[in-house]
Amino acid sequence: ITSPDSMAWTAMLAAYATHGYGRDAIKHFELMVDHYGISPDHVTFTHLLSACSHSGLVEEGKHCFDTMSKRYGIEPS
Repeated sequence: ITSPDSMAWTAMLAAYATHGYGRDAIKHFELMVDHYGISPDHVTFTHLLSACSHSGLVEEGKHCFDTMSKRYGIEPS
């Protein structure tokens, strides 16, 4: 993919979550938003939080959860 969009990045995060690669998911999430300027949506955060959960990254998951609402205005439902 020459210029991945939000769906492509979210699919990668979903794969990392499925296989328990939480740190890789966080790293790629940061690359997505900081380097490529792609805004995450609620689906992106679902997979990011799942990756943290499946990897035992509790503190990182809390940080992602806080970032979801404070930085991106996405509220949990």
